Amino acid sequence: GGRAGLRIVERCGVPTALVVGTVVSGLSLALMATPEPAYPVVLAVMALGGAGTGVMFAIVPLVIAREASEREASSALSFSQLVRAMGFALGSAVTSTVLVPFVNVGGTFPESVGYQVAAGVGAAVCLISALTLVRLPPLRYRLAKR
Repeated sequence: GGRAGLRIVERCGVPTALVVGTVVSGLSLALMATPEPAYPVVLAVMALGGAGTGVMFAIVPLVIAREASEREASSALSFSQLVRAMGFALGSAVTSTVLVPFVNVGGTFPESVGYQVAAGVGAAVCLISALTLVRLPPLRYRLAKR
């Protein structure tokens, strides 16, 4: 995913690469939302999820390194890591919140439909994120307005 992301950046630019990574991740989650996915579908989900995430995770530090001043680069990269860790925590909390209603009383694990709903929520978040990325003004324009 990371190498592909850097190739997309070279050919199409950062915004397109971020949208591609988000859409690929969303597609992975949409496939996981299918009822009782077959083993090959699960493998495809894992491959697509890894590729989409890899694209985004490779690009964000690149954008920060390019756009932050030399003096601010380490602080900006550190803040990015903090936001990423907060995103992991928030994603886990939202997933748990979505799954809890699907655990039977006295049960340990959610019913399979709970995982489908959680994957659908994740796919929707990816779709909204991709649409938001498409609608944002170009990065250099936003930075110049500061």
